[in-house]
Amino acid sequence: MELFPITLPKSNICTETELYYRASQPVQYEEQTGQLTLKRKTVLTLDTYFNCFSYQKYLQYTSAQVLEVHLQLQGQFQLRLLKAQLKGKKRAAYCAADPAGAAEAVGGYGAIVRF
Repeated sequence: MELFPITLPKSNICTETELYYRASQPVQYEEQTGQLTLKRKTVLTLDTYFNCFSYQKYLQYTSAQVLEVHLQLQGQFQLRLLKAQLKGKKRAAYCAADPAGAAEAVGGYGAIVRF
């Protein structure tokens, strides 16, 4: 069951890309295919208005025990899944796949990550 699809800009709704993703360099986006093309060493984050996934709420209010992320990726890349938590007034971020914060996935096509 798909709980949360990644949302990308649609010209007939909203094209403010920073509401969908943030990138350290310009990103080529093809609306028809939903494909993002990144230049080498580009950092792309999805912790934005439309793509912020409330991991704790899904665990709290559903019977889900394991969540999977399915991505189709091509080329060489480094992927990090982070979970941010509010502790008092501070925000702590750590890797969701490994409590020690060390998990990373490198390169490939069709990455599946469980956490």
